Amino acid sequence: MGNIDFTYPPTAQEIRDLVKEVEQSDYFSLALQHVFPGTTAAQMRETLAGVTDVDTFQRVFMIPFCQWIVDNTITEFSHTGWISPAQDASGQSPAPAVYVSNHRDIILDALLLQYLRITGGTVATNDVIGSNLFEMPIMTVAARLNKMVPIGRGGSPREFYASLTSLSAWIRRRVGEGESVWIAQRNGRTKDGIDRTDEAVVKMLAMSGQAMPGDIKGSRIKALAELNLVPMSISYEWEPCGIEKARELALKQLNGTYQKAPGEDSRSIVDGILSFKGRVHLALGSALTRADIEAVGGDTVGVAHLLDARIADGYRLWPNNYVAADILDGADARSDHYTPEHRAAFQAYLDKACAANPIEGFREILLGIYANPVLTH
Repeated sequence: MGNIDFTYPPTAQEIRDLVKEVEQSDYFSLALQHVFPGTTAAQMRETLAGVTDVDTFQRVFMIPFCQWIVDNTITEFSHTGWISPAQDASGQSPAPAVYVSNHRDIILDALLLQYLRITGGTVATNDVIGSNLFEMPIMTVAARLNKMVPIGRGGSPREFYASLTSLSAWIRRRVGEGESVWIAQRNGRTKDGIDRTDEAVVKMLAMSGQAMPGDIKGSRIKALAELNLVPMSISYEWEPCGIEKARELALKQLNGTYQKAPGEDSRSIVDGILSFKGRVHLALGSALTRADIEAVGGDTVGVAHLLDARIADGYRLWPNNYVAADILDGADARSDHYTPEHRAAFQAYLDKACAANPIEGFREILLGIYANPVLTH
């Protein structure tokens, strides 16, 4: 499984070394070409020369990168919920929280929250991401420069438990020190369009709390309440890597297993960033209060269901979702939620995807990715 580096924050010298690695990578010239047109390599190196902390790097390099994504792959980016001080009359920063989020894209779900927070006048979240994404060498550098912490997958049960214990303690420290954390509600992206919180995530969050002897239930309630769990929902009009997700599930269904090809996660990262997403909405729901957690007796399944309900409430349904549900039903019962033009555009997308992927079950799975948010809400 490998070692997980929870060292935070990087020292000024570490930042300088990491920035130099960015400048020497192939992605640096691509960034200059697309994100910073008109800026020479020498000019950008001069800008980055004064960067000695993560927050500055994010402001001068990552925010323009995110802005390029918003301007070039998203037609409308909206959000609800308290994200930045600018949204609050008191001018206070949002309370430190653990944002438990549905997971639709490998990188963008967390990156777009960071973008909203920084442009809103507060600092980015710390993000927990799977260590499998580090097959791209640049990801190791990007993670350290963007408050991303890898969580290992696999290994022996003892190694995996030790990894979860370390992660739980790290999250609690970050919140205790006044910073927020983003974590997906489950291990890996939702590939079938059904957003469900894995009970294991809730257990992991609770495990680092201070135990109260003889009161396991009270200990768990206290541990979870201290973290200020905030449900986050993100919905994309056009699902990032939706066709690839459907292909993977169809092949797994057909063959009984699916083995990722070398570099597949890396391609998914790039495809998710570059693909057209249409409208995107990010919603932060109300935090789970101690009373909420007490109402389910501190039960981890109950807490997971609370998070699911609020994530579903914040999830914005698009015309594509209703069209897909109607196509699956062979009806037009939801036609008041879309126009004939919406239906024609989605049908063209579906037909093209199916022609390129003549796999048994592919069509129904792709439709489900879009329809399930309607059918399961």
